[in-house]
Amino acid sequence: MILILVGMIIGAAIGAWRAKQRGGAVLDMVQWGAVHAVVGMLIATAIFVIILRRLSA
Repeated sequence: MILILVGMIIGAAIGAWRAKQRGGAVLDMVQWGAVHAVVGMLIATAIFVIILRRLSA
């Protein structure tokens, strides 16, 4: 479960950084951070499921 939280945090940080690099305002950084957090969470969840399936097999 920590992996999913880490994926969200890293995704949010990347999203905010990308918005800042493109000259976005604070609300742009929040929006990009939220979108990237969801994407990071989905990727981390997929990795988590793959790891659990490998360990249980």
